Amino acid sequence: MKLRLTRQRFKELVEEAIRQLPSKLQSYLSNVLIQIQSRPTREQLRQWNIPSTVHLLGFYHGVPVSKRSKDDTWRLPDEIYIFQESIEKVCTGDEAVRKEIRQTVWHEIAHHFGFDEKEIDEWERY
Repeated sequence: MKLRLTRQRFKELVEEAIRQLPSKLQSYLSNVLIQIQSRPTREQLRQWNIPSTVHLLGFYHGVPVSKRSKDDTWRLPDEIYIFQESIEKVCTGDEAVRKEIRQTVWHEIAHHFGFDEKEIDEWERY
């Protein structure tokens, strides 16, 4: 049976994952939009240069904090996308969805702070 949450319930779980972040990290997210979509669009995949065969659970789009200069004061908000259907597809129950959302949110926020995939993979092992 395919797992399917309401958008509201999924949003609540994403918000829960954000609240679980240390408050110091939360303060750096004031100019980050966290958006929930069913799945990435073809246009997004093309824009982000991601093959359509990649099963994308989330995506960070912006300039990482570690690459900004002190003169970089005005900018559009960075964006973190969390893809509901993609996450539901890899999970078998409510607790698995909660865990995957938390991991995906943290993963994308790590990109916001400048961590690359290799660093995040090493970090997530602990």
